[in-house]
Amino acid sequence: MFLKSWLNKMKGKCLPPSARKVMRMENTLLCRLDELSGKFDHLNRRLDELSGQHGYLDGKIQALSARNDLLFWFSQMREGEGLARTKRNFFEKLVPEEGLIRGTQLVMLNLLDFIDDVCTENGLTYFLSHSTLIGAVRHKGFIPWDDDTDVSMMREDFLKFKDIIKKQSRYRLVDYYEAGCRKEACGRFAKLVDTNLPLHVFVDIFAYDWENTNSDDEAVRKYYTTRTELSERIWQTAQRLGCAAESRPIEDPAIKSQIDAVFDEYVYPYPKEGTGIQWGVDLFWMKNIYCLKKEDIFPVKRMPFEANVLREDERGSGKKEKKREFCVPQNPEVLLSLYYGDIMEIPNRCYAYFHAKYFDFFGKEDIIDEYLKTMGCSDQKEQCV
Repeated sequence: MFLKSWLNKMKGKCLPPSARKVMRMENTLLCRLDELSGKFDHLNRRLDELSGQHGYLDGKIQALSARNDLLFWFSQMREGEGLARTKRNFFEKLVPEEGLIRGTQLVMLNLLDFIDDVCTENGLTYFLSHSTLIGAVRHKGFIPWDDDTDVSMMREDFLKFKDIIKKQSRYRLVDYYEAGCRKEACGRFAKLVDTNLPLHVFVDIFAYDWENTNSDDEAVRKYYTTRTELSERIWQTAQRLGCAAESRPIEDPAIKSQIDAVFDEYVYPYPKEGTGIQWGVDLFWMKNIYCLKKEDIFPVKRMPFEANVLREDERGSGKKEKKREFCVPQNPEVLLSLYYGDIMEIPNRCYAYFHAKYFDFFGKEDIIDEYLKTMGCSDQKEQCV
């Protein structure tokens, strides 16, 4: 034992000077590492303490926020009125926006009238969706600060609608794509425009597909598996063709046809019936995908929407001859709660300008005003509302 201890003690002294220097540096670093490790453990303990305090404070803030929300709703409440009715009355009495947003909304309203007429005359089914459905349920019209409009159809009706639109000249369906701009970006969807308006105000039309899987989880897994493969194929094809479309039409017909061919491989043949419906696999990426129950969507029902605004064919007489209603899902609250939670709470974000900002409408209000005049809607407040 003594000999082994002596050898270990002499080990460093018997080494050359350069090696002894390296060993001293190594020992110094090891000591420093032990010191830093101790400080790191201390910081971790402190972080755990702060996390607990943060959780406590976050809970207090949420409680205060909920209390303030409740006090706000109580201040709006009329005698004998329940909280749900108070919230509904509050949103319904919000007046429409003015200026550029309202002008854009009136253009989109005319497009919705056209969609409703075509579908009614041809036995096609559509329903308002996304923020437009929120507007129908909560405001009985457009969300005052929203300038985007969304309509959904089952794919079979959507394709029939496309064929009908091709046979007339005023309205046009424009295919928009996400292809080649980012590897995960992949999508194809349609926008309805009025060619009488030189600005690109539109209604988005989305195609849903039937789903026959009994399990919601299985349906979602199936969607994401197919979607991942489709995204990779679109990325490779777009890179080969030099295509980089980000929510834009593809102008070159040869490139468009090749991109469409890839999408179509994953769309056709499509089921014409099912137990549920799902966001079309060729549409743009959705973070949260749900397999919606058939009975929550169909049969669709009609709901008032901007009921006080005259239709284009009524503006000559100035008389309201037809009650404006649009189709919505059978249980719209179920659909909206999945995507948006409680829509009867004050929104965190009360501004939009999607069309105006994305398509540079600012300063072009006179173009929209001129278009509205040709529709017999010279003054947005007096003539239209």
